[in-house]
Amino acid sequence: MPIPVGDSLEAISEALMARLDTEASQKCDVDGRSVVELFAAELPVMVPMPKWRFVPAEVLSVEASRSALVKVKGGHYSVWRSRCRPASTRRRCSVC
Repeated sequence: MPIPVGDSLEAISEALMARLDTEASQKCDVDGRSVVELFAAELPVMVPMPKWRFVPAEVLSVEASRSALVKVKGGHYSVWRSRCRPASTRRRCSVC
């Protein structure tokens, strides 16, 4: 992949987006539908963006199951058992 060249990041971004738009309208699946058509067909069933901003460095204290699974803001994740400490029958974990 060549390193992009342009007068500014905005110019590079615009050129990249134009190239991607062209490719998306030209590339087709085995049935002859373009990427643009496939995306338009899937758009109505896509899940909306979450209401809260994702903070990658946020530290939370959560409970983990015996199989080292935690639930954070509606999502289930596995964690290392070494990151958890016992608290009665469940374990408390700090996740970030």
